Amino acid sequence: MRKGKIQGGYAYTHASYRDADGEVLAERWTVHGLGHARSGSSPDGSCTGTKGPDASAEIMRFFQERRYRD
Repeated sequence: MRKGKIQGGYAYTHASYRDADGEVLAERWTVHGLGHARSGSSPDGSCTGTKGPDASAEIMRFFQERRYRD
């Protein structure tokens, strides 16, 4: 688990869940103080939080890093 803070924004906790071989299976991001909003979204939208980690970028990173098995 690691903790961080976006400069001028929210603090967050990032946890990775691994299998017995050490492969990351899932991640959990908790953005402290964000409330019920989507982190890293455009300020033009509703229910957005622009001062946190970019949720869309982290979702893309997660899936791009995974090895897919048949």
